Amino acid sequence: MKVEIETKNSWGSHKQASIILKNIGQRHICSAALKFILANDTKIFNKWNLKKSNATDEYVLPESWILEDFEERRDTGFVVTGTPPKIAPLSIRFCDSNDDEIAECDGSSRNNNAGFSVKLEEKHDWGDKSEITVVFKNLGTKDICYSRFKITKEKNAEILTKWNMKKLKKSGDYILPTWAKLRPGVEFRYTGFILSGPLPTVPRIKHKYC
Repeated sequence: MKVEIETKNSWGSHKQASIILKNIGQRHICSAALKFILANDTKIFNKWNLKKSNATDEYVLPESWILEDFEERRDTGFVVTGTPPKIAPLSIRFCDSNDDEIAECDGSSRNNNAGFSVKLEEKHDWGDKSEITVVFKNLGTKDICYSRFKITKEKNAEILTKWNMKKLKKSGDYILPTWAKLRPGVEFRYTGFILSGPLPTVPRIKHKYC
């Protein structure tokens, strides 16, 4: 991960600085810790999308924050007086890290009962459009905190609105929100969309245990 600082606005002795974070690899990053190296005259104010860790001058990014492969983000920053700090990444956690027990959930998996299952249920039909519930079920024995899947539509199908899922910019895959924990053997029915056209398929991609 590459980290840079860009000073955008200034008023008096105060400057608004954006932290430019760029994923230079092909794996999604789900967490990162940053070290601020301060000069003697540096003071930091009004941080956004940064959380102070227990260590001195160290910060972590929000839990909901994801940096996709080769993606650049500029939505983290602070107000500073004096010399702008230098920032170095201390640690990162990949969304598919083996340390977090990532397992593949595609159709080629040797154990098709691993991870989670996905099915679509039509809740309401209004003729030209319908409300679809996406039903997830944890097929294992451990809680799942990261669930990634695709929605494969036909050319004449369109998703008009959706809830409780986020589309990843680069891949077009979807993930469940960070609060959506899949309990073993329990169905999760709080995700869905309004659809115009034929029903899509929803292949599983990856999952991460808590």
